[in-house]
Order: sequence, then C-alpha cells, then structure tokens
Amino acid sequence: QAADRVQNAVVELNKANEYQKKSKTMMCIYLLLLLCGIMIGILILKNAMK
Repeated sequence: QAADRVQNAVVELNKANEYQKKSKTMMCIYLLLLLCGIMIGILILKNAMK
C-alpha cells in the first residue's frame, strides 16, 4: 500500500516536472515574440519619420 502511494507520487512529480519545463519554454517563446514585435514597431516608426 505504501509502495503504491510512493509510485503514484513519483508519477505525479514527473508530470509536474514536465509541466514546469513546458511553462518555461512557452514563457521564452512569448518573450521572444514580444521583443520581435517591439523591434518591428521601432522599424516602422523609424521609417515613418523619414
């Protein structure tokens, strides 16, 4: 009975670890998209002022 609970806990910890990795990856992707958007905006403004 205790061994089953430990095994279930290990499975849950592995799932949590995967979710955490995916979360960090998605945050990095969103940050890069935001920075690209800012750079495109700066280029548009720079060309509009010419």
